[in-house]
Amino acid sequence: MQRHVQTELAARFLEYINGHTTDYAEAEMEIPAKTYFDREYNDAEREKVFRTRPIVIAHSSELPNADDFITRDLIGTSVLLVRQRDGRLKAFSNVCRHRGAKLALEEKGCAHRFKCPYHAWSYNADGTLRSIPFGEGFGGIDRSEYGLIELPVDERHGMIWVVLTPGAPLDIADQIGEDMDAELASFELDQYTLVREATYDEPMNWKVVADGFMDPYHLQFVHPKTVGPFFNTNVYALDVLGPNAARLVVSRRSMHTIKGEDPATVDLMPHIISNYILLPNTFVAVEPNHFEIWTISPHATDPARSTTTLRFLLREPPKDEKEEQYLEKNWKLLVHTVVDEDWGVGRALQQGLPLSNIEKTLSGRNEAPIQFLHGKLAALVSDDGDLEMAPPETPYPRRYGNLVGSGTEG
Repeated sequence: MQRHVQTELAARFLEYINGHTTDYAEAEMEIPAKTYFDREYNDAEREKVFRTRPIVIAHSSELPNADDFITRDLIGTSVLLVRQRDGRLKAFSNVCRHRGAKLALEEKGCAHRFKCPYHAWSYNADGTLRSIPFGEGFGGIDRSEYGLIELPVDERHGMIWVVLTPGAPLDIADQIGEDMDAELASFELDQYTLVREATYDEPMNWKVVADGFMDPYHLQFVHPKTVGPFFNTNVYALDVLGPNAARLVVSRRSMHTIKGEDPATVDLMPHIISNYILLPNTFVAVEPNHFEIWTISPHATDPARSTTTLRFLLREPPKDEKEEQYLEKNWKLLVHTVVDEDWGVGRALQQGLPLSNIEKTLSGRNEAPIQFLHGKLAALVSDDGDLEMAPPETPYPRRYGNLVGSGTEG
């Protein structure tokens, strides 16, 4: 993390801890309950947000060499991602242009061409059509127009983004903004290696999962015996760093040990966890010894389901059994905390909310991160004003370039 950011955050957190306060939104926000289960709203959200916005599909270390490829299913769309000979990446809809059969069936591999299992049409790694068996039957087509459908792709800070709708080139630096771009660059994520990965299909709307990552208010209540005792519940800092990006920082209990230190020189990193929010659905968690990339996607048709992929990154893979055991210990704690504890609450919420007779849920002033997410989503989904259930974007006051203010707990 950049030095000037650490200094500002250290001063802010010491003020909050001493004053028993935190960042506050200007007002409470009511979020229509239907946004978590209504099919019409979630169909609109999927089309207006998820098919037009960049989604993280992989980490750079997954495709280190030319002709390396991976396939991923994103919200019902199969995507083929291939490292080109010049080091760039190309992304394609993973379907043959002949009859629409799925092209690459393996999850990953290395190949300079791809052959359709249906009629053996083949394509080069750059997506151009290579050959057609019994090609005399297709003499009337222009083969240059029957390459794979290319999707926008960009690689930055060790993350690879795609957009599920073909169109203009994708510029992630512009999407996330200069401040967020500089912040992520300071961590050198492109120098890290993916060491663990898991994907979870859960009976929850994707926003139920996302809300958990945006909620510093629940720590001592949901995690009383795991991570809760190590954090200051309800003490956080939210900074909006770009048009589609924000930084949420929560403080550890160890923050109390640096109360007398100079914010300009203190090493803040051991005393915080930073969660970088990259809209619409990616969260990068900065831990003292590793990084986590969480990508949460809605189901292709069912608003009460979602898919979450967790990527666990280290600077270097474990060198020996001791380091492997340390990794395994941290992995198991992480999975237990999120999958069992957080999502245990979320699964019950998703099951009960449609039958609860609650028309609106409430996000308090001390839940500004959740307000940020839902306000942004509402603005994107209801741009034509056709969805009454969408909440208005939160009218945050400005402070330090942020869309949050501070206040005293009353």
